[in-house]
Order: sequence, then structure tokens, then C-alpha cells
Amino acid sequence: MSVEWDTTNLPLKKLYGVQTGYVDNAIKTEYDSGRVVMVQKNSRNKRRYNVSYAATKTQETAFFNWYENTLGGNAGTFTCTSLRGTGTQQEYRIEGTPTSSGMNIKEINMVWVEV
Repeated sequence: MSVEWDTTNLPLKKLYGVQTGYVDNAIKTEYDSGRVVMVQKNSRNKRRYNVSYAATKTQETAFFNWYENTLGGNAGTFTCTSLRGTGTQQEYRIEGTPTSSGMNIKEINMVWVEV
């Protein structure tokens, strides 16, 4: 079950540095003859986003509280406005563990993958 991104404590306008890539979408079969056959794994390509979030110390605490308790770490998925710029809602999951750095303004770095 997907939860909503916490826009009350974590406004999306604080996201920056969104870089995109794609999740590997091929199943590869290599035969003894050396021939390689690849077929599409999913019906559409899914994107991966390297996202940074500029947060205050309070927002950093709210984010990690939301990540650990509401989202359940990497186990859960969440919905928010699509990073593709379509204005629609999109479901994402966080891949890996988010990291935080900085003194006054905290930079939270994470990877979002479309579900």
C-alpha cells in the first residue's frame, strides 16, 4: 500500500538536482553458441531519479521519521507529483538508504525509482 509524500513537513519545492536514468528493462539470455537474445521485462521503461532535498534540521528529522515509521524504510512506496513534469501523481520507492549532510541546511540525497 502506497502512502503520500509528507508535503506538510516536506514541501516538494525543496527538491533539486533531479537527474534521471532508466532501470534495466531487459531479460538477457546467452546461448552456448554465443548468441545473445534480449526481451523486454516490463511493459514500459521505468525511470530512476537521483534526488537531493534541501532541508532544515526540523525537516530532516521529519523526513527520517516519515522514512522509518510511515514508509517502513525501503519496504514501502509513496506517491507524489510526477518528476516527469506531467502534473500527474506517480508512485515511487526509495532505493538504497538516504544520506544526509551539511550543518545549517541539510542536504538529503536519495534515489527514487518509479513503481
